[in-house]
Amino acid sequence: MTIADLARRASKLAIDNSPTILTTFGVVGTITTAYLVGKASFEASDVIRLKEAADEERGIVIGNPREVIKDRVKLVWRLYIPSATMGVAAVACIIGANRVGSRRAAGLAAAYSISEKAFDQYKQKVVEKIGERKEEQVRDEIMQERVNESYTPGMEIYGLESGELCYDKFSDRYFKNTVEGIRSAENDLNFALIHDGYASLAEFYQFLGLPSPAYSEGVGWNSDRKLEVRISTMMAHGEKPCLSMDFKNEPTPDYGRFR
Repeated sequence: MTIADLARRASKLAIDNSPTILTTFGVVGTITTAYLVGKASFEASDVIRLKEAADEERGIVIGNPREVIKDRVKLVWRLYIPSATMGVAAVACIIGANRVGSRRAAGLAAAYSISEKAFDQYKQKVVEKIGERKEEQVRDEIMQERVNESYTPGMEIYGLESGELCYDKFSDRYFKNTVEGIRSAENDLNFALIHDGYASLAEFYQFLGLPSPAYSEGVGWNSDRKLEVRISTMMAHGEKPCLSMDFKNEPTPDYGRFR
């Protein structure tokens, strides 16, 4: 591997991790700024004390408070140049990290939107070719395979103590609830959509009484694209009835925007 190859790899690594690097520099810079300010303050105190002692020996008295402050600033302002420079650099790093993160989030949202539109077109074409009923059967078969692969007797189950076993395809986890409970959560979320204009996936999970994964705050629906839950009946390991829950229109990262 040549030096040029190493340089390209290092450059790509730096670009890929630029938000983390900039944030780290911002934090270190903030701490360093505080240290430099403290150090400069001690030095400034010594300089001012020596100057006041020298003025007193020479009989110089400055009665105007403004003149005193002005005189002290002239004496010590250079001591604060390193801390001011470091503070500006730290702020620049933090702002830079935020800008890079915002651009990447916008890019991911745009890519997700394009993929979503392509997938919707694909689903519509499948329905046109094989019919809605057969398309539903294919969906159910895929969901049954997911349940067969993921369910393990004795695994952690969220939700109500009583109720039917349910599987959430989006978060790939099991919980206990009922068809009525799921429909009630769907209605509650759509009511929030009508009232607020948008709602997150985290809110839907809260209506179901489930813990909300970190990513669920970043995706959701808006009043132009309401939540539609699809519920089917499966068998877990061929012996335990299980309700499967899926979204006809999956949550999107740009749910706060209106189309």
